[in-house]
Amino acid sequence: MNRVAGLFILILSAGGGASAATQEAAPVTAHSDRNPSVSPDGKTVLFQSDRSGRGAFYLQSVDGGPVSVFIDSGDEPRYADWSPDGRRVAFSAKFGEEDDIFIVDADGGDRRRLADHPAREGHPRWSPDGKRIYFNSERVAGEPGAPTGEDVVDIFSVRADGTDLRRHTRCRSECSYPSVSPDGKKLLYRRVFWSAGADGERVRNSEIVVADLDGPNERNLTQDAAYDVYPIWSHDGAWVYFSSVRPPSEGRMHLWRVPADGGPAQQLTSGEWSHRQAVPDRQGRRIYMFTFKRIGTIDVGHIGAIEVPPE
Repeated sequence: MNRVAGLFILILSAGGGASAATQEAAPVTAHSDRNPSVSPDGKTVLFQSDRSGRGAFYLQSVDGGPVSVFIDSGDEPRYADWSPDGRRVAFSAKFGEEDDIFIVDADGGDRRRLADHPAREGHPRWSPDGKRIYFNSERVAGEPGAPTGEDVVDIFSVRADGTDLRRHTRCRSECSYPSVSPDGKKLLYRRVFWSAGADGERVRNSEIVVADLDGPNERNLTQDAAYDVYPIWSHDGAWVYFSSVRPPSEGRMHLWRVPADGGPAQQLTSGEWSHRQAVPDRQGRRIYMFTFKRIGTIDVGHIGAIEVPPE
């Protein structure tokens, strides 16, 4: 394993097939680097960290080296996504009492709020053509007919100038973490399903689904009782990466992938450290992720990466 300051590169064994990478023990620090986003040229990782004592965005070369501050504005920026042309970054942050979607130039200037709404909104993701930003929102929770006592979240999108708000799902549950297919035709997201348990209580299950951009033709790709989350397309649209605690993970979260047209899921990481939030580079070389351990009541970890396994 090549270990550098703030970034851990894990290499999958090249034995043919998708054998799992094992995370070696890494030094435990008091901070947590998470929520990676990779620049379109594959050279820089943008990530969120509390290393300054509060949430902020940082930049680092994928080959290691100095870590530089990107945004440290005191409003807890969380999830970020680089635009396909590398000129802008969409991100979510807490603004006063609201969680909103923002856009900023790649040099940190011209910050603008896109989704000004009192409901909580997050997990922004650019469309492949760079024209729209997709995100999940709780603005639907109070609409007529919405179920009570549950999180009600749907997927929306907006143009990069903040106009033309569109709604893409009507889940009547929780649909989040949107990701648009490279050909711009399909919408991938995490959906919460509810069912009746043996004791009569409602059972919550988190699955990875894909649908047309406006919601029809939804398909469940994972169909597993384990908690599946953080879906994202591979660079070529052939695979869907996601994170799961399904066996044999022993309660840890690891990276998996499933064919985009359906099929058995393949485990990509394993070991004593957990891995989540897969982010593939656009070159099809590496998958970046949050690599962590639970220390007390917090997750402490770093940004890691694995090579994309063979087909």
